[in-house]
Amino acid sequence: MSDKEALARVKIDKLLEESGWRLLDDNQKRKNVVLEQGYRYDKKTKFTDYLLLDAYSRPLAVIEAKKKDYPLRSAKAQAMEYATRLGVRYFYLSNGEEHLFCDVQDGVLHPSDSFLNQDELIALTENSDIRKKLWEEACEDTLLAEIKVPNIQNNVKFKDEELRDDFLKDSKVKLLRDYQVDAVNAIIESAKQGNNRFLLEMATGTGKTLTCAAIIEIFLKTKNAHRALFLVDRIELENQAKRSFDGVFNNGQHYTVSIYKEGRDNWRASQILITTVQSLLAQDRYQTEFLPSDFDLIIVDEAHRTIGGKAREVFEYFVGYKIGLTATPKDYFRGVNTKQLISTNLYEYDARAFRDTYLTFGCSSGKPTYEFTLADGVKKGILVMPYAIDARTDITYQLMDEGLKIYQTVSGELTDDEQAEQIFKINDFEKRLFSENTNEMFCRMFLENAKRDPLIGEIGKTIIFCVSQAHAGKIANILNSLIKEYEPEKWNRYSGHFAEQVTSSVEDHSKMTQLFTTEFNELNGTSSYLDGCDSDDYKTSKTRVCCTVSMMTTGYDCQDLLNICLMRPVLQPSEFIQIKGRGTRIFDFILDRKFVKKDEFYFFDYFGNFERFEYYDYDKKLKAPKQTSGTQPNGDTSVENETVTLNIPDETVMLVGAKVGDDGMRIDREFNKGTSLREAMLADEELREAVEKKNWDKVVRIVNERYNNKQQYGYENNESIGKQMRLQRIPSWRELVELYYGIKTRLKTKEELLQAAVTKCMQFFDIEEVKRKDIRKLVEAYVESKEIRNYISNEQYMLFDYTGIYTMQDFIRLGDKKKLIAQSLKDIVPQELLRSA
Repeated sequence: MSDKEALARVKIDKLLEESGWRLLDDNQKRKNVVLEQGYRYDKKTKFTDYLLLDAYSRPLAVIEAKKKDYPLRSAKAQAMEYATRLGVRYFYLSNGEEHLFCDVQDGVLHPSDSFLNQDELIALTENSDIRKKLWEEACEDTLLAEIKVPNIQNNVKFKDEELRDDFLKDSKVKLLRDYQVDAVNAIIESAKQGNNRFLLEMATGTGKTLTCAAIIEIFLKTKNAHRALFLVDRIELENQAKRSFDGVFNNGQHYTVSIYKEGRDNWRASQILITTVQSLLAQDRYQTEFLPSDFDLIIVDEAHRTIGGKAREVFEYFVGYKIGLTATPKDYFRGVNTKQLISTNLYEYDARAFRDTYLTFGCSSGKPTYEFTLADGVKKGILVMPYAIDARTDITYQLMDEGLKIYQTVSGELTDDEQAEQIFKINDFEKRLFSENTNEMFCRMFLENAKRDPLIGEIGKTIIFCVSQAHAGKIANILNSLIKEYEPEKWNRYSGHFAEQVTSSVEDHSKMTQLFTTEFNELNGTSSYLDGCDSDDYKTSKTRVCCTVSMMTTGYDCQDLLNICLMRPVLQPSEFIQIKGRGTRIFDFILDRKFVKKDEFYFFDYFGNFERFEYYDYDKKLKAPKQTSGTQPNGDTSVENETVTLNIPDETVMLVGAKVGDDGMRIDREFNKGTSLREAMLADEELREAVEKKNWDKVVRIVNERYNNKQQYGYENNESIGKQMRLQRIPSWRELVELYYGIKTRLKTKEELLQAAVTKCMQFFDIEEVKRKDIRKLVEAYVESKEIRNYISNEQYMLFDYTGIYTMQDFIRLGDKKKLIAQSLKDIVPQELLRSA
């Protein structure tokens, strides 16, 4: 670029800003001018100087910049081509001082003193009328049913409630559930407010794909989109999505649905294109084969992971409405002072913003466009809670006690299974942790306690999550061997396929996952477990168990799944929720006239994952990626490694089961909740005033009335917070408020308080160090036992022998000052310790 053209661009930039255009993002609004927008045509990449966008990030106009002494009218053909290729109606030719405006439809150049602002350009294109069609639309439960059965609401059979269910089944149509209708209408309302990015946070099994179909129908019908792009995070999910959309859109008669990799040459004939981000990233196809305006509606499934790293470039390349779907969004601004962060560490802010699901889809922290939780689904009878089975062993207990620290290098070049293997450092972890006896014990515990098919009595369909692909193969082999013992009369009916390894290293693994689903139910054939019952009577897969690593964690639909086994630790709450979600879908088991409704699934946990996420700190800030040499915000991250060598015989320590209540596990209530308890208390002006005046009685009253054990804060109380902080005691609300408001920098643990009390006692009575253990034993007894405290208060020391934790002989060892020491404890031992008793 010459100096003269650079000067012209400086002037153009200033004029655009004066007209209200934004060349950069600010805190409230996104930029609406794109510089150097490229497109591919005739095997060449070309770039337009400026692309002006409307409020919904759709192209409005092109500006072609030239130096001052360049004849502007000579650039008309060039600008006309840019505008045509980018799908816009208007363009400008400008040298910073002279401007020519043109409508592509008539090709007439009109001199102009300045640039039209965004509203003026929108008015010219008449897109505002199209927007109004969307705003005036209201989704109803029959929206998709109308596609196959026009005017269905007036159909006689539909009106008759007794005939309706059979009519809908025969017509192969589905009505939208009330929350799906609410989700679509929430997007319409948000669009009416001027938003063009939306986030649907919906639990696994709530029909997000059907909700997407309704959204697509609304946008295409009102002409707010002419083509939709549906991004999935796994190849095997492409076919699953296509089958779902084809079923709704009448197999191409209403809208044409295609998968990009199956028809790269004719994808433009489709109204809905399904692909993985990886397919578009390969050889930069998203730039070479697509224009930014080719899709007006971009929907991202599993949005918390689909558009991470380099995939974000694909997502941002296309302009138009953007919708994210996930059950587990990443909230990188939870508990973060954003204004302070921008002023002190812009890199960390950018790194967090790049990964934050809420911000990516135009939402504030913890507040999606629409939310429907697992607990909501259970209350409506469309999801089920697990029956949680704690199946830890000596080895898994020791591993968790030692603490699991991981070295992980996440690479976009690896499959999910390979990334999981990296996490567990397979060459050490599996060899050191899993002996043959341990693996066999895991399998026996499953076989002896698995939930069985309620109609034919066979072990229910199961997914087992393993440490590695090799471990998955080993578990499958052990199960195929043991089934002879547990099914002595029927084991040979499985033909060695009772359990299968389903990982990325196995040929046709995608097809295997598909055949195991409820829709197909024929992995290695169909079951012949029940004599006299064939697939025409009752169809279910011959293979009962899929052993995997991470392939089947997200987006996998298997409604008749009855068992999930965690034969490995789960490190992140989002992964735990996704895995659990594989079993929460409802299903009706039907054979002849027998009908059994799925009301739970068994969730085997061999590594204490339930307990870990019960006491997980959900209010802690997510760590921003560290800046390393040559690593951008989408680069690799690392965490240190520590392996544990275990050479002990493995025995089962615990096999305890409990049905999870309708409000779910704590992780269901806490993960990605809105305002945290700490944030709410800090924002409470009345509470702040009471703290500043040190009116602690009022502080405690406010906390108990507004925050203690309240549903909106996940039923948090000082006892549960103490467990999260690992204090080994129950902190008072005053202590916690002092911590939250910065009066205290930290809270002392029970051990720290015990040591301080013992030291204070020894110093007060000038006791020799050799007596420290004896003093500590008395202090511990005083803390742990109300009886001991009463006996000391009443000077009934002879009764110590009846407590079982402290004796008269222990007391005598304290010497002549023993009674004085005992009586002083009420002043020496802090109240914070007594709350742990």
